[in-house]
Amino acid sequence: MDDMKPPLAHIMGAGVGVFADATAGGGAAEDGVALAGPSYASVIIDHLPDAVLIASDKGVVLEANQAARQLLRLSEPRLRHYSIDWLLAAPTVQDSLSEHRSVRRLRIGSAGDAEPIDLEIHVERLHAEHAGLQLLVLRNISDYQRTCNELTKLALTDDLTGICNRRHFIQLLMKELDRVKRYDTRLALILFDIDYFKDINDTHGHDAGDEVLKHLAQVSKQIFRDIDTIARLGGDEFIAMMPQTGVHQAHFAVSRLRAALKAQRIEFNDKTFQYTISAGVIETTQDNLSIDNLLKKADTALYAAKRGGRDAIRTGDYTLRVSS
Repeated sequence: MDDMKPPLAHIMGAGVGVFADATAGGGAAEDGVALAGPSYASVIIDHLPDAVLIASDKGVVLEANQAARQLLRLSEPRLRHYSIDWLLAAPTVQDSLSEHRSVRRLRIGSAGDAEPIDLEIHVERLHAEHAGLQLLVLRNISDYQRTCNELTKLALTDDLTGICNRRHFIQLLMKELDRVKRYDTRLALILFDIDYFKDINDTHGHDAGDEVLKHLAQVSKQIFRDIDTIARLGGDEFIAMMPQTGVHQAHFAVSRLRAALKAQRIEFNDKTFQYTISAGVIETTQDNLSIDNLLKKADTALYAAKRGGRDAIRTGDYTLRVSS
């Protein structure tokens, strides 16, 4: 390595100066080992679990500790030509933690075996005698990020069907209603449930009922658009939110879902059966953007479909009626 560059241990040596001061007067520690600051700094830095890099103001890596060499797969020849620019140019996976800290996702290794990892990167520009140098501390937080993502998914999705849960749906509906109010756009809601679901549970068992719920969620995802949101509100009750959509389009979408379900059969424990759904369709208006009122209107339309014999679709009373 270039003899002109300051060794990493020297730059970080101030951090272990306390230990050296503790042995003033000639300095042997209680166990008889002399505490020479820079050498001990080198040992400490090389045993840190976090990757530590020193780079020039142009981004060229000047020195790296053992953790950094392993993380970035830096051999001695590669180290001489390595730049931190690609680290700092990698896409962020969350908002900057501070002026100096960010979390970025990058791939390390050859194209065939490279897996994305999430790195928390702390960058500090050095001053005084080390002006013009940058200190980088890298921490692999992929496992932590993965756990956070799993917890977030659990908080936002229904654990049985894998679609949106009630709480998250209400949050998304609030945001969409804000857009409807601001831009005067259209929004349709479809509330639907499974006809005679209790009979399915009583006849075929609750495991069969769970299979029906999962099946309905899966088919719904195939029918509705990517911009639509499908949620399980609880029990056998589902809801679909269709942005920029009127009652006619929403009615057509749920009609396709109804037809798709009637064309399929559920096989469970050597038994085969079918099921149908009933649905209530409403469209928002500028004078009715209350979530409670909208859900009540959708529920009223769904009840009308049930009262009319099930396996039916009805629209809300303040929108244009569409025959089922």
